[in-house]
Amino acid sequence: MPVAVSQNAGVTPARWGNAHPNIVPYEMFSGSDSVYFVVGVGTEALWQKFSAMINVATDLGSDPRFRNNAERIKHRSELIPILQKAFNQKPACEWLERFVTAGIPAAKINGISEALNDIQVKARGLVVQLEHPMLGVVKSIANPIRLSDTPVNYRLAPPFLGEHSNEILQSLGYSTHQTEALANSSS
Repeated sequence: MPVAVSQNAGVTPARWGNAHPNIVPYEMFSGSDSVYFVVGVGTEALWQKFSAMINVATDLGSDPRFRNNAERIKHRSELIPILQKAFNQKPACEWLERFVTAGIPAAKINGISEALNDIQVKARGLVVQLEHPMLGVVKSIANPIRLSDTPVNYRLAPPFLGEHSNEILQSLGYSTHQTEALANSSS
């Protein structure tokens, strides 16, 4: 399998997980309650607000290692632990309130249940209920694309594993004997 290479630089980009390679800080942290959140400090104006708000022993705003984004990228490995240590002093909800007040982009990282019960998910109807012949009513994720002339029609509940294998294989030209042989070989 070929390796993805940056089109212009001719190098393979590194994996950054939840961090941004060109903006620091722009990644995931946790509060004292071990609740995770993401914060994105994408401009120097935001950095000044952010560094003043963090209020750590080191004055981040005047530290030459962190004076601009280029320096913060170079000194990422020093800055991120300083920030995490500061975030360990208060629960995530307090940090998120401070970010909102300061106008700094940030959000709690939701678990699946929280995400599916989010007010925006509900408002957009992103969870649909379907009648399943054996399980009764089941929930499924809706298609997020909304087409005015041809809206999505949800007719069938999600199938059981292998439920339509025979029909699919036969539509591809397999005989009944061949589909039975395949089914028996995978058992």
